Amino acid sequence: MEVQEIIKRKYQEGVEFIDHLKVQVKLGKEEAKEAFEQQKKEIQEWSSDLSRKVEQAKNLSEQEIKEIQSELEELRVQAALGRADTHDAIVEQRAVISKKLDEVHHKLEVIYRDKTNDLGEIVDQLQEGIDRYLTKFDLFRLQFHLGKKEAVEKWNEEKDDFYKELDRLRLKIEQEKEESVEKWGHFKGELQKSWKHMKNAFSDK
Repeated sequence: MEVQEIIKRKYQEGVEFIDHLKVQVKLGKEEAKEAFEQQKKEIQEWSSDLSRKVEQAKNLSEQEIKEIQSELEELRVQAALGRADTHDAIVEQRAVISKKLDEVHHKLEVIYRDKTNDLGEIVDQLQEGIDRYLTKFDLFRLQFHLGKKEAVEKWNEEKDDFYKELDRLRLKIEQEKEESVEKWGHFKGELQKSWKHMKNAFSDK
């Protein structure tokens, strides 16, 4: 993939991710349950797409392709777990799926060490996909934890601030999109910083 195409993909996916978070952060608890199940379905589709890309990657032996696809198949199995209707179930499923995401990434990184940039683009897409899904799952964890009135009031205040920050970042990306991979890294860092601030506000949760 050409550098400009990579940049375009990163910015487009960044905008879509921000738009998703803006919707998710406004969800009530019951709506969040449905959204969590939808994310599990998306992970299954995402891993299937990545599996096809791995098969087309150059410089991979049949054994390496089988190993990677086996990890991705296990990820799809975990993402197909039964419906999570409680906070504990969501925490448990998030932990299981997150662990498998990390294992898939590790498998690709180990194989990539002795390969060309052809596989590097796949690793890059996987890592960014992992980051996005883990952020979404963290947000679900916070949403399902709310119970006491004080926690709800604090949540409403923090989520409004987070929403405004997402708006600011989205506008900034639209104004300066497709500049460079380095610039995208800066935007990504800003988003991570904003999300970390919100998580820290509920660090005891």
